[in-house]
Amino acid sequence: MNKKSSTIYNALIIYFIALIVFVGVRIAVLSIDFPFDDTILDYGSSFFVQVFIMFLLPIVLFSVLEKQKVSTTFSSFYYNKINFKITLLCVLIGVFCYFFNVAIANFFGSVIRLFGFEDAPALYSSNGDFSTLSFVLQVVFVAILPAICEETMHRGLLLKGMSSLGIKHAVIISSVLFGLMHMNVNQLFYTAIL
Repeated sequence: MNKKSSTIYNALIIYFIALIVFVGVRIAVLSIDFPFDDTILDYGSSFFVQVFIMFLLPIVLFSVLEKQKVSTTFSSFYYNKINFKITLLCVLIGVFCYFFNVAIANFFGSVIRLFGFEDAPALYSSNGDFSTLSFVLQVVFVAILPAICEETMHRGLLLKGMSSLGIKHAVIISSVLFGLMHMNVNQLFYTAIL
């Protein structure tokens, strides 16, 4: 097997392992009666999935399988220094994507409701809790952790692993798998497109 094929194979194997563990954790959380409050269980399982399965597992396994240093893996997963212009551009793109996301979500939400699907409840709802702690938890678990961990697995592992197929194919594959990974038909379309 040549180096390009090996890298694709390694990325897909790691992704498959991560998804198996991810689904296993989701099933365990839903089916086992843990002696914890549901909120603690939701946040704890989300932290485990984000940090250990979507961040550490891809980095460590890719480093081992590709026989390279972890720092090299970080670099190949596009963890590079950014400057002020890039940060400002990202903020502007983020604002545009917010409105684009609302349009996509509404359009595809309307389409899937035509087929009888109902809107899924939000995973992290405040339930009327507008405390500072609730706000901080929402920011950490809905914005910061996914931005780092989910992107490491999809834009790092998959994009790097599939890059020998060409950037267009790599982007499409990682985007579709990113949408499917959410296991929610409501999120599938806008997460894949964005």
